[in-house]
Amino acid sequence: RALATAAAAPAPAPARAQQDLVPGSSAWGAGIRAHTVMKCAAPLSPDDAPLRLVAANTCYNMGWIEEGIELAEEALAIEEREDGPMLPRCCLYAGIGHQMRAQKTNSRIDKESANETSLRLLLRSVSLDDNDHLAFYYLALQYMYLGLLNEAMDATRSCLAARAECGGGLRLATALWSCACAGPRAPRALAAARLARHHYPAADWPLWALAALQLTWESGEAALATGKELLSLLNSAEAEAELDADHNGYTELDALSDSQHADTHSNRDAASIRAESAGVYRVERALSDAASSAQRPRAHHAPRARAWLLLADLCLRLGRVSAAAGCVSEAAALTPFSHLVLYTRGRVHAASGEWQEARQCFQNALAIHPTHLDSIVELGAAYYNLGWLRLAEKSLREAAALEPGRADTWRRLALVLAALGEAGAAADAAAAALQLHPHAPAVPHTHLPL
Repeated sequence: RALATAAAAPAPAPARAQQDLVPGSSAWGAGIRAHTVMKCAAPLSPDDAPLRLVAANTCYNMGWIEEGIELAEEALAIEEREDGPMLPRCCLYAGIGHQMRAQKTNSRIDKESANETSLRLLLRSVSLDDNDHLAFYYLALQYMYLGLLNEAMDATRSCLAARAECGGGLRLATALWSCACAGPRAPRALAAARLARHHYPAADWPLWALAALQLTWESGEAALATGKELLSLLNSAEAEAELDADHNGYTELDALSDSQHADTHSNRDAASIRAESAGVYRVERALSDAASSAQRPRAHHAPRARAWLLLADLCLRLGRVSAAAGCVSEAAALTPFSHLVLYTRGRVHAASGEWQEARQCFQNALAIHPTHLDSIVELGAAYYNLGWLRLAEKSLREAAALEPGRADTWRRLALVLAALGEAGAAADAAAAALQLHPHAPAVPHTHLPL
């Protein structure tokens, strides 16, 4: 039953953020149910490592990273004690957990410790099983997070050699070949994105990557056409999801099976108890749906809102400010309280030279998401254009402390320091920007779910 509930719990779609699982939604309820059943099953099977790996996977999908790491390390201890065949996969899942922890924390010491532990576990996983494409994929992802691009490319090649159609491997190959100053490797990045689109026609992430690459190396019109195709794909996917939700009988079946008790009653009594429990479940489900009605549209509309924001970004890069403003309005109608909507609206104001309005938008975005790096950097740029140089320096140094490997932060900081007359510090910041520039991919390499 633990394995069945875990299989029935929907995982986040590729390239979707963990917050797409909104508390109160059906997906969230299915994940809670799977986690609860597995917590009951685990003490009954103290030497069952695969069960704990499935439980860890469920926790990762739900965003419960610490509990997922604990379960994965329990499985690792079991397999090390018995020298079992699942030892490589246990190392992999523990490494994934520490990788997620490193990406989530803002403490540099904790981040470095988690990155070191993740790299050690992932290297051990590939050494124990050199034919596991997932282990090579997460190792390549870890190398990319650390800025070790040559090692990341080697691991990506090993991943694709083990499984040529691996979505994560194709995505990382696209991101690595799209790094700044890619030169002759640009056609390879475009080819990798198109190959991923061919292998995964129903997925949206190849279109995201392809649009970003087309904007850089082909034409803005081609990128806009790909963005519109992405929006159409998400519209049709949302319609299919709503249709499937209307015909999903899993919750009814689960209500019946949960109501079965010990056989101290007759079959007739058990049947009446099941019917009564199912009725109570339906009433509670209706109340829960009514209570979470304000949250559900956000879960359904977030991918479409992000597609509209992608179109807004493309329009801004092409200088079509009014069209970008219209795209932001469409996204705001779907997710009005999203920090990404406020951030993109601030960029629209900045493109129009309306720096006061842009500053207000970036500050509102940070009020919702205080560590959103793009908003912090753009707020520093707004302060710079308003002439508030010390505030600009403060914002950009805060961004550099959160993510030292971002070249754009150091470039803007160099301009601010130069305006302040601090020539030596400005030269150091500019040198850091030049050193980091080749590490910036033109397409995102968002973490893929398990």
